[in-house]
Amino acid sequence: MTDIIALTGLRAFGYHGVLPEEKATGQEFVVDRAVHVDTSHAARTDDLTDTVDYGALAHAVVAVIEGEPVELIETLAQRIADVVLIDSRVSTVNVVLHKPTAPIPFAFFPSFSAGWNVAKENFWKFDAINSLKIRGSYTGSGDNGSGNYLYLPTLGVAVGTKDVLLEGLKPSMVSMPGLVSPNLTWAKPKSVGIGVDIVALRNKLEVTWDWYQRTTYDQAGPADVLPVTLGTSPPQTNNSVSETRGWEFTANWKDKAFKIGKKQVNYSVSFNI
Repeated sequence: MTDIIALTGLRAFGYHGVLPEEKATGQEFVVDRAVHVDTSHAARTDDLTDTVDYGALAHAVVAVIEGEPVELIETLAQRIADVVLIDSRVSTVNVVLHKPTAPIPFAFFPSFSAGWNVAKENFWKFDAINSLKIRGSYTGSGDNGSGNYLYLPTLGVAVGTKDVLLEGLKPSMVSMPGLVSPNLTWAKPKSVGIGVDIVALRNKLEVTWDWYQRTTYDQAGPADVLPVTLGTSPPQTNNSVSETRGWEFTANWKDKAFKIGKKQVNYSVSFNI
């Protein structure tokens, strides 16, 4: 039976990460470790040599963080786990790795909307129209719709299709990664819309009209044409803009029809385009 010794809050400085600034300036990493070890014998003897030396273990973890840089936090966590498991008395280790000052990209995309029910104003004199609401909106956002991790060059992997066998199997093949632009960023959709809602004739008639336009700037578009001697695919850049617009009209009429006994039967008719 094993016990769990939790060692939390170990801090060290390293240069791990995918982003260029992480590799250049580095950042602090915080490690929490839960070591699964049988402590029964050490508890009886009260002798450090009968258990894991947690001080030495901390120095080993710090050496990993301050050592050879890696890109993925998963790789760093695995290397930490490997040095902990060198001690045969450790059966399992759980590693939690924090990057409290990670330079996570962010952006500000303002949006707003407004509406005015004209029929609620004192100057409104048309009793047949119960509500006349005029609406408007603007929305900005960021969109990675072209795909995740486009800033990472990835190797192409495939299985050989020709008549070549290695140990009776078709060999796996790896192709050169495509180039990646260091300036590649999110696409930036911007949408504007206006609309009118009318309720009239004692709430029997409802009419809605909407118009919108969505323009997406900085889309990742076709790469520039480069010589074939490049040997791989050229990088995508934010060189495209797309735009869609449209409108919608809906009308709905609802009213009482007749009664069946003491129960009222209602009906409604809708039109949409």
